[in-house]
Amino acid sequence: MTVTIGMRREVFIDDWLIEEMLGTRLQLQKPERREVALRMDAAWEDCVAFPDRVLPWEGGWRLYYRAGILDWRREEDTTVFALAESRDGIVFSRPDLGVCEFQGSKQNNILQMGGFPTVPPPFLDANPACPPEHRFKGIAARTQIEAGCGRKVGKAYAMTSPDGIRWALLREQPLELSGHFDTVNTAFWDTVAGCYRCYTRSWHDPATGRVFADFARAPRVRAIQHASSPDFIHWSPPEQLQYADGDMATHLYTNAIIPCPGAEHIYLGFPNRYVPERRPDPAHPYAGVNDALFMVSRDGVHWTRRLDAWLGPGLDPLNWTERNNYPVWGIAETSPTEWSMYISEHYRHKSVPTRMRL
Repeated sequence: MTVTIGMRREVFIDDWLIEEMLGTRLQLQKPERREVALRMDAAWEDCVAFPDRVLPWEGGWRLYYRAGILDWRREEDTTVFALAESRDGIVFSRPDLGVCEFQGSKQNNILQMGGFPTVPPPFLDANPACPPEHRFKGIAARTQIEAGCGRKVGKAYAMTSPDGIRWALLREQPLELSGHFDTVNTAFWDTVAGCYRCYTRSWHDPATGRVFADFARAPRVRAIQHASSPDFIHWSPPEQLQYADGDMATHLYTNAIIPCPGAEHIYLGFPNRYVPERRPDPAHPYAGVNDALFMVSRDGVHWTRRLDAWLGPGLDPLNWTERNNYPVWGIAETSPTEWSMYISEHYRHKSVPTRMRL
């Protein structure tokens, strides 16, 4: 069967263009670890600093990240969100934003220190109808104990900003989205479909795929759900992502889903796989180890996923502990022939700063 693509760019990342393969196969290529783009070693940063989003901005890139949690007993009140910038996509630095005071000075890159709503992982809204004062958007999360039943539930809130620095709720009420949202919630305007899409966290039964409404059930698996919206406020009922491999037992912690640059009808995903039962370093206080996968979709719901790691922990023993090797949401086109992405390293090791690597 002939497939007509016209002048549309296509990429050989699935079998959609291929009628038959004889003595050949598609081979997943591994990215190359390059420079450390940012060491999170400022006075307001700590060993749980975490990069959320790399966003193209004015010929360069912005990094939105959690800089630290100053007091775990009051996590919501003491979480620090910050912004870093890069002109070349290789090295990020901290601009003096003058927004928040820390230890008597506003000479820092802090966007927010505690409180709600939080600074979300943002996107630039490509919707032609979007007014300039709402050109930055994102989904912020809050986990609360539900009155009357004691269940721990997640709520999602639509956030907006004119400049990516000053943020406000798009509306006071949470979005009518079921889920848990304790992850990097991704969203974007789909220029091909003409709607907003979001990818957020859910929990499901590994045997049946049945979705759980709260955190209390066991066993449960971290999963990804999708919803769409015409206006970023009213969303379709979330549906679980479907995978051609049929596996329902793999924990996916984040998703980093984004339209393919230059071929926006294709969706790329770089989820972080979590293996909770593994503990390569018995001395580390938390169990689990992580690597990164690659997946692709043509409708945003049905995905071809490679279960062999796209990026593993490598030879660094400090990356063989929980919550490392997370692909940061976003692709930086660092040259006409090169795409760059970023990963988290050295999470929750007090002997060295957490860092983000190109």
